[in-house]
Amino acid sequence: MIVNPQVYLNQHEVNLCQTKAKERQANRERSGSIDLAPKDLDPLQLNLIGMFGEIAVHRYLDIPIDWYKIGANEFTGDSDVSGMIEVRTTTAKPYRPNGTELDLRQRDLSDQRMRKTLTSCWIKVVVKLQPEKDPKCTLLGWSMGYEILAHNILQARRKGVGFCVYQPDSKLNSMLPSLIFKERIKTLQTIANQTYEAHI
Repeated sequence: MIVNPQVYLNQHEVNLCQTKAKERQANRERSGSIDLAPKDLDPLQLNLIGMFGEIAVHRYLDIPIDWYKIGANEFTGDSDVSGMIEVRTTTAKPYRPNGTELDLRQRDLSDQRMRKTLTSCWIKVVVKLQPEKDPKCTLLGWSMGYEILAHNILQARRKGVGFCVYQPDSKLNSMLPSLIFKERIKTLQTIANQTYEAHI
């Protein structure tokens, strides 16, 4: 077992993330995508932080980064990482070092997305922004979508608009070495998809 692996993004990756975050935000605005985030937060900054988390997971799992998809994955229907992993990124705060809890949001629970939500692995990444230093990304843990929905209830989103299902940090599975983790997720996804098919 690996306890909370950390990934530091280099300046080249940060620069690319900044460019792609602008593209992602522009895509959202063109598509008329509704942003349910709190209104006092900068949407571009939120996209950038989210992208840091996605790149950190790519790096940890040694998966090649498709920078086009990184900028457009919300609109292609692809998962954040490798077709099987969704990333939830939060920032470390003085009063809450692990940031906000991993959540499944209202759109994740729609009929169109439910299968993908249930059968995906969800990883929580905590980003610590450090002046004059590379961002530090901590992979705090993971859960399968069906685990999150089985053990928690739908509730009003604590910040922003809509509803969420929150997964407490104490219920997250510990990270595993990269190769073992990837094989484990493939197995769980296969079982989850078979179970879904059997009940449809």
